[in-house]
Amino acid sequence: CPDFMGVHYDGYCNNCRTNCIQCSISLTCSSSNYSCKKCKPGTYLFREDCVTKCPIFHRHNNDTWTCDRCGQEECEECEPGINICTKCTYDYYLYPQPGECLKRCPNGTRMNSQDRICDDCLIADCEQCTIKKEDCTTCIVGKYLTPNNTCLDDCPERYRKEESNRKCMPCTDR
Repeated sequence: CPDFMGVHYDGYCNNCRTNCIQCSISLTCSSSNYSCKKCKPGTYLFREDCVTKCPIFHRHNNDTWTCDRCGQEECEECEPGINICTKCTYDYYLYPQPGECLKRCPNGTRMNSQDRICDDCLIADCEQCTIKKEDCTTCIVGKYLTPNNTCLDDCPERYRKEESNRKCMPCTDR
């Protein structure tokens, strides 16, 4: 059969569904079976049918013109042609570099619950920050959180290093 037509069980050519170039059609009195094998350029093969946009949990494969499953199970949307996640399912946060879905954001980032993404903390050497990216709560090992919200090797005058929480605490005169 020519393009856009499929062979019926009785040998006749019948029209394929919209956007399908090659298909197979099997119609009987009691059932019908339709299967697209190749889609028109600009559409993608998904479960034996042609779609203009791949559904969630799938990505556009521009080499094969198919909808392929995103590599990570928690990934709701991923980049076309490559396996980099761009949106995660409800219980996960997107860590943009390298495009992964995580339950907890790594050190140096914060969980942005509104956008479901791991945002970088804005304070140098900050291990954990609050909802406001410029408010550090814990510095990396070897650095101490100062009263003016920076992470430094040493505490300013009249402050001492508190090793247990890596903070600069006021000195107390006795």
